[in-house]
Amino acid sequence: EHVAENYNQRYGMEIVSLRMQSGYGIGRVQRARDWAAGLLNPDGWKKPNYRANAELAAQGHTVSMPPDEEIDDFLHAADTAQAFWLAATADKLRSWVYNVGGEHRPIGDYTRILRELLPEDRIDAGPHPRNPSLLDSSKIRAELGFAPRFTLEQGLAEYPTLVVVTAAA
Repeated sequence: EHVAENYNQRYGMEIVSLRMQSGYGIGRVQRARDWAAGLLNPDGWKKPNYRANAELAAQGHTVSMPPDEEIDDFLHAADTAQAFWLAATADKLRSWVYNVGGEHRPIGDYTRILRELLPEDRIDAGPHPRNPSLLDSSKIRAELGFAPRFTLEQGLAEYPTLVVVTAAA
């Protein structure tokens, strides 16, 4: 961000930085094993970020969620794309750095919704706390009109369809 700010000031460039919350959405299992996820997970690449658990549960795996009472920031992958689009197509940016987050909710909501959508799967809540980071997205909302389109309920509703696709494959 500092290098980008230097280039913006010195050379008149327009480089914007988006600080993204870790998103969820179908395809997360593969994305969760990438280099960055390996740095952020205590188990490295062996265990994906818990946001991949919806996809793993839909595929028939037993999953363990963080404690129910922890608050986290839930941002759907499509909303992440929307934030990039808004930043890339803005006529004039007032800021060069934006936080992009979604709903701040208890992880227990994620677990409960998964259990409702996938009642036959085994979804446990474990004792392994995390250190969540909650992003303040007020600046990107005010300056670029960003508004997440997916609630946690809407975003997780796509996973039962994954069971059908996986079973048919």
